[in-house]
Amino acid sequence: MKRKIKNAAAEEGINDLRHSIDEIDEKILALINKRLLLAKEIGRVKAEKGNRVLDIARESTLIQRLNSINEGPLSKSALHHVFAEIIAASREIQKNHSVAYLGPEATFTHIAAINYFGQSVNYISQMTIRDIFCEVEKGACHYGVVPVENSIEGSVNYTLDLFFESDLKICAELYHPISHDLLAKSGASDEIETIFSHPQAFAQCRKWIQKNLPRSVLVECDSTAHAARKASGDPKSAAIASSKAAHIYNLQVAASKIEDVSRNTTRFLVVGKDDIKKT
Repeated sequence: MKRKIKNAAAEEGINDLRHSIDEIDEKILALINKRLLLAKEIGRVKAEKGNRVLDIARESTLIQRLNSINEGPLSKSALHHVFAEIIAASREIQKNHSVAYLGPEATFTHIAAINYFGQSVNYISQMTIRDIFCEVEKGACHYGVVPVENSIEGSVNYTLDLFFESDLKICAELYHPISHDLLAKSGASDEIETIFSHPQAFAQCRKWIQKNLPRSVLVECDSTAHAARKASGDPKSAAIASSKAAHIYNLQVAASKIEDVSRNTTRFLVVGKDDIKKT
């Protein structure tokens, strides 16, 4: 009897806390909508003055200021992701943007673009880095995201060469940590006979593969996302790709963080026609 009373009291306490959270959520929603209305008015003024919607300097300052006053327990990373989405929604209410990226869906370029622009943007997958430049140059996309340097592999020379041929400007730079997972239909690695991935991913996970799946056949693909797509159709194959690719292509994570060097970062550039203020 005492246990039932105790459990009932505990359940009532949880309900009270949830009610308080609901009230906070309603206030957050109201404030976000108020913020969007203010952003919409700013967009109208920008349009009258002929100014661009994307303001890298302002957005960077905003995140830095919030980080400086954040007392927790919200982490710096979580704060960035939450306000990246709010900022993205504020941009979208001013003007709908499209962003070209090196596809297919769930490549590291795509993930880096989402982390910067948020989920609200219209993302357009491209086959090559040159295609990204072309789409932005002709105005089919407002911005493009391209890889330019990896901390292990070095510079992406093809991207650098394209800047000599193009009038596009560098609007922002993004740093994205690269972590590789082994993805499979069943989530079990003991049935894997073939592994699909990009040559760079194979190179960065060579030791892990030799130790754990030495007899597997390695098949190179144009991207890690393409590899995940191929693995999704074969129960005896796997892909080395991102965890996001597992979600997109309905795969399970058989092993996580299998890269040989943990501190692997790629620098990406946002390219566009805008003249951007210095941050």
